[in-house]
Amino acid sequence: DYDIEVINIGISAVNSFTVLDLMPEVLEKDPDLLIIYMGHNEFYGVYGSGSTQSVGNQGWFVRTYLELRSYRVVEMFRRALLSFSGDTDAPPTDQSLMESLSADKSISLDSPKYQQTRQNYQDNLDRILALAGQQNVPVFLSSLTSNLLDQPPLEQTEGGKEANRLFKSAGSKFITGDTLQARNLFIQAKDHEGIRFRATAEWNSVLSEAEEKQQVIFIDLET
Repeated sequence: DYDIEVINIGISAVNSFTVLDLMPEVLEKDPDLLIIYMGHNEFYGVYGSGSTQSVGNQGWFVRTYLELRSYRVVEMFRRALLSFSGDTDAPPTDQSLMESLSADKSISLDSPKYQQTRQNYQDNLDRILALAGQQNVPVFLSSLTSNLLDQPPLEQTEGGKEANRLFKSAGSKFITGDTLQARNLFIQAKDHEGIRFRATAEWNSVLSEAEEKQQVIFIDLET
């Protein structure tokens, strides 16, 4: 008995900086509910810390940059610089979009870049939820999922040895039927890979803790 309009604003290769930047326009639509699945692209999405489109790793600077880009004169100046340098926003034709965006292909767990990116993610999420809360719009947040069983660690460099070791141990446990231990090892293998196309377990902790905030419902999609 209800007419329900769903507006999908999912965009490839963006992260929480872009989602935060879109929030004022989203809230202008006066939505009854927001459903957010966000976090895998924090390192290599546009403005990510390991991205070719990075403008730095400090969250305050990236947010200020995005706010300035909303002014037409700033965007005109940016495009003029790109044109003058011969650079473009388009990826090379022989690469996927995410391949073209990945610059730093070895970001170790708990490195300064990793920790700053995690903090940026949490700060952006807090700001997104605060904006929704100011307009009394409820938010469904989903945990992030990955193919643990069939996706070997992406990094094959020297730093990827630990991730590969954990992945092989997980496979052995899975074959013997110890699926609980296998799952834990698969998660550790994913978290230790240096090419960070997949969010670590810490990202889901950030999301689950957000449920304590007003009008936020956490959906444990991973489970």
